[in-house]
Parts: sequence; structure tokens; C-alpha cells
Amino acid sequence: MTWYERRIISARRSVNHLDMREKARLSKFKIQAVSDISSHAIIDNLEYIASYSIGTPPVKVNAFIDTGGDMIWTLAQSTFKPSASSTYTKLSCASRYCLALGDLRTCSAVETETCTYDMTYDDGARSTGVFGRDKFLFDGSYDPSKLVDVGYIYFGINNERSPGLKGQASNGIRVGLTEIEYPSFAFAAGVVIDSGISHSMLTSKAFDPFLDELRKKIKLPIVKGPLDELEFCFQGTDDEVIKTPEVVFYFTDVTLHFSSDVIFEEYSQGVWCLSILRSPSLRSVIGNIQMRNLEVGYDLQQKGVAFTNSDCKP
Repeated sequence: MTWYERRIISARRSVNHLDMREKARLSKFKIQAVSDISSHAIIDNLEYIASYSIGTPPVKVNAFIDTGGDMIWTLAQSTFKPSASSTYTKLSCASRYCLALGDLRTCSAVETETCTYDMTYDDGARSTGVFGRDKFLFDGSYDPSKLVDVGYIYFGINNERSPGLKGQASNGIRVGLTEIEYPSFAFAAGVVIDSGISHSMLTSKAFDPFLDELRKKIKLPIVKGPLDELEFCFQGTDDEVIKTPEVVFYFTDVTLHFSSDVIFEEYSQGVWCLSILRSPSLRSVIGNIQMRNLEVGYDLQQKGVAFTNSDCKP
């Protein structure tokens, strides 16, 4: 599979996966405060994969970094065997953590019954299994050979796939020097910061005027994209793309500046497409392409998000 083909698949996956972020809401689960931990992360097919360890003795696992959802789960047997961990415990269906699963819970709230869950996503992917808890460990920031125990975390053991921390509503969008006008309710459902989706998405009420302004300002030859979801594509050289107008998103107390290398992606030789898509729902998303040169901080206690523009290129 070529790099271009992977980008096309990633764009389609972003649209298909948005609605499956609405179900799990387990952010009330707490772990002890731990600093100075790290995880080796790689990018594969425009998705980020990190490693950490679970259980006693610790077993190294790999996982998608997905800030669009609050529930953690791992594969049974092939990744993590609960029976091999002396610190793993199943949860009762009547426990408060199991009850907090809401509609995802599939057991009948009986004390003697094991907590089970079932999540089915819009693209047909599914995670179903047992909900329990065990120790999670990460590499130390200063000594990666030393594991740091962050305490017990509640998670699913999947027998058959994860979805958020919701950001504040956008206060404005600018293309070049032009402020985009859109209805006040365009971001009423908020903006999700979701590293598990590659492409950012805007609700139609914000996307349409945003797209119109880009078309006015970019005078390069328009071409049809490889997917219907890629609504704005053109032919251009690297130098021409670099000269396209800056895109800025305004949030409360923070301004995000997006350069051309995260606004447009090359999907075939010399054909570039807008890497911000139309959202299929009333919710907007900041995906991992647009987060490439951002440092993102999450305050789980205050439920806030902070951004800093940064040059993350190696």
C-alpha cells in the first residue's frame, strides 16, 4: 500500500469513526497523581501507537493513543492474560464503576455477576468483554528501563475495538486575514480533541463558509479528489502550497495557528486536498494531523485543555 493510499483510507476512517466517540463517558475514574512517566510512541497509518505495561508481573502492551474516548480496553489472551496477573480483579456488576458504564453495561447489576460491556461503533468495529482493574506501569522519563507504577486503572478486556475529553467551543476561525462568519450555534456541541482520528472535522455550518473562503483565496487549478469526503483538492507544487493562507482557530484563552503542512495533504503526485473534513454530526473534532505541531495539556480535574504551538519536527 502506498503512502497516498494510506492517506485516503485514513480520511475515510476519520469520518466513519466520529460518531462512535459519543458513548463511553468514564472520566470520573481516578488514579494516583504521577509525574515523570513516558511511553515510546510510533505513527502507523496516521494513527499513534504507544506502549505501557499492565499487571503483575508487568506485561508490555501496545495501544492506540485515542484522546477522543475515556474507556481503556485491551485484547484478551493475545495481548494481556488476566489469569497470569496476580493483581488483576474482575468487577462486580453492582459496583459503581460498572454501573457508570451506563448503556455499555451488559450484565444485570447483580452483586454476584461479573461486570461485562459491549461497544459497537458506527463502522462495525466492536469491543465486548469483561470490565476489571489492574496495575498500569509506564517507562520512567529519566530512566526508560525503570517502570513507574501509576496505580490501579479500570479497563476492559476485549474478546472481539476505543473511543473524550471535550474541548471548549470555538470562538472563531480565520483564513489569512479574513474572519469566517458562521451561526453562533455552529459549535454548540463543543469540539473534541481526538488523537484517535487523523483528520479534523467541522460541522457543516462552520465548514461551508470556511471552505468558501479557502476557495476564494487559493487560485490553483481545482481537481476532483480521490474521495467524496475530500471536498477541496487542487494541483500545486510544494512551494505553492507553502504560500497558501494561514488558518487560525480561536478558543477561549488560546489561539491555534495551523500552517499549510497540516491543512493540506498530498494524496497523489502534485494533488493536494484539504485535510479538514465536513463532520457527519453536530460535533467538531481536532484530529491528529492538525495536532502535529501542538503541545496539548489535559487537566482532568478541571476538565480543561491547553494548547501551545510548537515545532515538533525531528
